[in-house]
Amino acid sequence: FPPVGVADDHTIANPLLRSQRLSTGWFGCVFELEGVLVNSREAEHREAWTKLAKERGERPPAELVLKYCDLMKPEAFIERQLRWTRDPMEVRRIRQRKGEIYDEILEEQKSLGGRGGGGGDGIGGGGGLDEFALRDGVLPFLNLLADAGVPMAAISNAYGYHDLCGVLSKIGILGYFEDANDGQGPHVVAADDVRDWLPDPEPLERACDLMQRTPKRTIVFGNNTTVTEACYEKGSKAVLLLGRQPRYEMQNADSVVEKLTDLTIANLKNLFADETSEAAEPERQVE
Repeated sequence: FPPVGVADDHTIANPLLRSQRLSTGWFGCVFELEGVLVNSREAEHREAWTKLAKERGERPPAELVLKYCDLMKPEAFIERQLRWTRDPMEVRRIRQRKGEIYDEILEEQKSLGGRGGGGGDGIGGGGGLDEFALRDGVLPFLNLLADAGVPMAAISNAYGYHDLCGVLSKIGILGYFEDANDGQGPHVVAADDVRDWLPDPEPLERACDLMQRTPKRTIVFGNNTTVTEACYEKGSKAVLLLGRQPRYEMQNADSVVEKLTDLTIANLKNLFADETSEAAEPERQVE
């Protein structure tokens, strides 16, 4: 029989497994770390890059450039936006120094009794893990998905694989992104795992492979429109959280919410209710 849906696999011999894939309950969820699971540190990233530019004697980055400072891999931001150098060793040194300045900013906030730090800049950034705190509603929502048997993955462009696993473990949610049956380890995608970051869909594809879900049956949670662009290219569903961008800029997302607990399993299933498959056999019209 030919495929009858975007999630169908006609090579599966077990009819029960094939039927399960056709239901709207067969999907996976991908979460960005900053801005979704924990509070965004965009302001601290901007300050760190500005201080680094002054330290290097470079022109202060323009606002048009700084808006990408936490949306790109640090290496890509240095090469494509700041255009300071393309030498790999120098890029690595700049990235490490930026991580050190970022940590200093967080420590200064902590000593002044501010809202605290948000962790190092990942690769090359030390300390700061104790300053991470889950956003409101994250833990109940992760429990909801886990109870429903929905696989989950976490992604971050600022951390290496082991650093990202360390952050998730420190805040107590690494277990939600593990599956003892697949033998692949935690479902996390870090900066070192891909060549480029969103809106390039490569991180999304990697997360789908880890969860063993097709991109067309994947929901990506973010707080900016790079998520929407990547989802559009791969046919995934984008759910954006308000805070970083105004609602009118998020109108192309499949759903926009204030917090994760505004959603239910039924809401997530409904995102796939109207899906169509080009591979499915066309309906025959009665003459």
